[in-house]
Amino acid sequence: MRIPGKRIKRTRLIQAEKYVVAVEVEMVIPDDDLSEPCYESETVQLLREIKEHAERGDLAWLTKQGKVYAAVSDPLADLEAEHHVEIEADELRRQALLIEADRYVADLIAEVGPPSAAQRTRAAALARRLARRSTRQVG
Repeated sequence: MRIPGKRIKRTRLIQAEKYVVAVEVEMVIPDDDLSEPCYESETVQLLREIKEHAERGDLAWLTKQGKVYAAVSDPLADLEAEHHVEIEADELRRQALLIEADRYVADLIAEVGPPSAAQRTRAAALARRLARRSTRQVG
């Protein structure tokens, strides 16, 4: 079943132990919920199949789907093991969110173009105003 809405192409990375596969997929921004793009069921199934083939090491099949890269070890995990420390999960989440925000901005700029000088000035002023706000406690 096709979801009515605007269709956009995005590159998604599917990671297995030995391989990372970059595949271009179609996402839909539904007409009735413009808050975020979603996958159709066929796309979800394709992503699952890619993951399964990557876990089996089926390079012939994977290379037909997208670009295949060799996975390398996680440098943070290596650092933790080497120094017998734990890197806080909150810090890892913060870093992941920053990376995702950078990707989102790059996609947005590619889609609608870079902001004007006036828009940048207005955004900087808004960011400063928000930074000065005191934090509110809930509860």
